Amino acid sequence: MKALLWLLLLPLSALAAPRIVTTGASVTQIVETLGGQGLIVGTDSTSKGNYPKLGYFRQLSAEGVLSLKPTELWAAPGTGPAAVLKQLRESGVKVRQLPQAPDLTGLYQHIELLGQWLGKSQEAAALVSQIQAQLDSLAPLNRHPRVLFLLSVGDRGLIAAGQKTWPDTLMKLAGLTNVAASQQGYKPFSKEMLLAKVDLVLIPNYLSAHPEQLCQQQPLSLMGSRCRVRALPATLVMSQGPHVVAAVEALRHALD
Repeated sequence: MKALLWLLLLPLSALAAPRIVTTGASVTQIVETLGGQGLIVGTDSTSKGNYPKLGYFRQLSAEGVLSLKPTELWAAPGTGPAAVLKQLRESGVKVRQLPQAPDLTGLYQHIELLGQWLGKSQEAAALVSQIQAQLDSLAPLNRHPRVLFLLSVGDRGLIAAGQKTWPDTLMKLAGLTNVAASQQGYKPFSKEMLLAKVDLVLIPNYLSAHPEQLCQQQPLSLMGSRCRVRALPATLVMSQGPHVVAAVEALRHALD
């Protein structure tokens, strides 16, 4: 009886479940893994799932987000534009944005923060422990193949993932050597560097449905018979999400 009276004294806003828009596939994946998918009312286009879609997370429109009547926006790093986030805050939407930290420690921080926001801190701690245990159980490689991860391939040049990117973190966890480790971020990569030893080129699958055909086109044709290209699911290897072990295993399998 006392518990019932206590509930009746609570304001309606305290009883109502939040209506959350998630932006960035990694945010959506973590929320789902922690059991919070029932609170999601919309996501950006990088997220899977049967949710209303709001377009690319870096190019949101305030009108699109507000049409879903969210109470909160949980945003991956890079979500924007900043003016739209400001407009959402002024409209009464609570905007929470994860910090930029594209490494394993950053992933664990994101899981812990989202766990706090969901009221599922114990579940978040258990997920972090599970991921770390699975990574620790991976057998080391006998060699460290040199791999180039490209986000753009074409006549205008190459864009490669250097240090301080999530693909670089995955390559390190997989025991691979990042050919573009001399640069930071996603930067143009010299075509002449393709003449150096590159064992494998990886791309997100949205770049090409027939990745091996890229070896016949400039500039990858410079590699000649050494050219090997494999495409991996973008939502797996580009998203700093809870499926990191599956992503590491996918990178290793691409070597076969």
